[in-house]
Amino acid sequence: MDKELLIFTQNFIQERFMAVIACVSNGSPRSFTCWYQPYNGSLYWKSRTESIHSKAFRDNAEASVCIYDHGAQYPDDKNGVQILGTVRKVTDRIEMELVLQALSKKFGDKVLDKNDLDELCDQNTKSTFYAFTPQKLKLVSKKLNVHMDEYEDFVLKQ
Repeated sequence: MDKELLIFTQNFIQERFMAVIACVSNGSPRSFTCWYQPYNGSLYWKSRTESIHSKAFRDNAEASVCIYDHGAQYPDDKNGVQILGTVRKVTDRIEMELVLQALSKKFGDKVLDKNDLDELCDQNTKSTFYAFTPQKLKLVSKKLNVHMDEYEDFVLKQ
């Protein structure tokens, strides 16, 4: 990916906050929307530990993420990325705390009010954070006149 496309893509991901994530559960496709936070080369989101997708990631860590421009006007300004990668449940307390701090910078102190670190880190928690590590990406951007046909290697900036 050339430098201009890489910068556009990195900024596009950083500037948004909603994604559609897909997995496979018992052989069937599943998808869900989430608020996400880019941090330290991964995308983080909070989810219930017993949701179908959270259970699916225990068996198969592979996932796809779609982030697109919600304000796009058909058909002239389509912009979006499709990303392939892997998911893991966050269990490290320090990592969890740093992600919460990053989320609070983006969304305000309500993040800290709604998330108790001890509860998030508890083995029996009902809800915690997950991290998606990107590996490959496709970009579609009417603005840049780009429509990638194939996925390319991709690393999210730190």
